[in-house]
Amino acid sequence: MGTTVVWRFNSPPDTYLRDWAVAYSGYLRPWNGQNQGILEVWGANSGRTDRLEAIGNFGPSTSARTGVHDAWMAVTIACDGPSGNPDCTGNQIHASTSIWRSRIAIADESPPSPGSASGSAVTSSTWQGTQVFAFPASDAGGGVYQAMLDVDGTSVLTRTIDDWSGRCVDTTAGQRVFRYPHPCPTSADALLSVNADALPAGDHDVTLRISDAAGNLRTVYTARKTIVVPARRIGPGSDLAERGAANGENAADDARLTARWTRTRRATLNAPYGRRNVIRGRLTTGGGAGIRNAKVELQTAVDGRRGAPLDKGGARTRADGRFTLILPRNESSRTLVLRYRSHVNDTVAIAEATLRVNVKAGVRLGVRPHAATRGASVKITGRLVGKPIPRGGKVVELQARNPGGRWITFRTVRASHTGRFATRYTFRQGGPAVYEMRARVRAADDYPYATGASRAARVLVL
Repeated sequence: MGTTVVWRFNSPPDTYLRDWAVAYSGYLRPWNGQNQGILEVWGANSGRTDRLEAIGNFGPSTSARTGVHDAWMAVTIACDGPSGNPDCTGNQIHASTSIWRSRIAIADESPPSPGSASGSAVTSSTWQGTQVFAFPASDAGGGVYQAMLDVDGTSVLTRTIDDWSGRCVDTTAGQRVFRYPHPCPTSADALLSVNADALPAGDHDVTLRISDAAGNLRTVYTARKTIVVPARRIGPGSDLAERGAANGENAADDARLTARWTRTRRATLNAPYGRRNVIRGRLTTGGGAGIRNAKVELQTAVDGRRGAPLDKGGARTRADGRFTLILPRNESSRTLVLRYRSHVNDTVAIAEATLRVNVKAGVRLGVRPHAATRGASVKITGRLVGKPIPRGGKVVELQARNPGGRWITFRTVRASHTGRFATRYTFRQGGPAVYEMRARVRAADDYPYATGASRAARVLVL
């Protein structure tokens, strides 16, 4: 009889171990007439690879499997003996091991799953300047890794969607070797900004794809676009007389621009309507020194609006290169592109950062009276507070529940182009009971907000 200790490596969901190798050393107590120390190495499907027993101290050994389909591999140590022998005694080392290193190849054969793409890169038939793709993506295996843009079948841009605080980083030159078994995020709100001015002019087929950590690909969007390039490109390498004054003290063509929301480390912020959202960032030279008194431009692409992003001013950097941008409370869902040009006449931005905010629809609801009896009616009124509202109005779902229960839609109404809606509801059953009511507005292509709901209003039925 004995006890077993296990070191085990499990493959992430939707993956399996294709190759693995583990190096170890340790101590296995010799046979004492009753029991002994044992070490075994196993693969879930490939079976036992090694078995060592009763050999005392032993130096580095390696166990490996290739071309397998294992859900896990494990190293086990135990103290054991024939059935009926006494248990292993306590306060004694019977078996120990040190895992020196392991190298594991994880196979992931399922491609990532993208959602529908939006943004100015989708809605604009003509590309000029900065264009932005926004889309959700998920992958249960190695995780969502990169976004890639092809023009006429040639790759022009590859970018990591979210490095996941340094986890989702290939440690080799494109061999997809990561330090973690699940290196990249399972889901991400992807943003990809494209500098159309750097692409060939004319009509071209563009294709946006994503890959997971294993290299599986899935197409997100494909279309034919007309790419318009400025007649003159002014930037690094151009005559300084053409470029004009430097943009900021210590201006540099190797500048680096970072920006993030104050409420999340992700590039996409989910926020309720009416919140004043804040961006903080820093502009530095390649050596890390702050660039002072420089203008950082801000362009926004509002969901559902065609055309290039709109110029929304921007911010001035402070002495250390830091800056702050505070968005208005009534902003809708949109993509924001922050850019830096090192000289005031440059047509080429040399540093850029992209953020996104998903704003939940703002809706208010009122119910009068707050108490009713069987057969009595209450009047339900409300309005959408976010603009713009579609000319044909907007469908609003009215929902109810017992406090703490599941929301159930009992009626839909249409808010007018001003955002107002009203209806009456008659209670068919008596009480006593308490009901909560709310209004919910779903996301749609013609309404630049994410799905949102009002605060709950309570009604007492007597």
